[in-house]
Amino acid sequence: MTIEFRDGKVELSQGQMFVMPKGVEHRPFSEKECQILLIEPKSVVNTVWI
Repeated sequence: MTIEFRDGKVELSQGQMFVMPKGVEHRPFSEKECQILLIEPKSVVNTVWI
């Protein structure tokens, strides 16, 4: 799985964890199917980055 930012990216492998800094625009994607655990407060509003 890869998480892209405006100025770079982070590549994650099985078993790895990444803590997203608050307020950072990002776009997660994967070329193959993968499973992730997403933990966020109820108040978070999801938006689309084009």
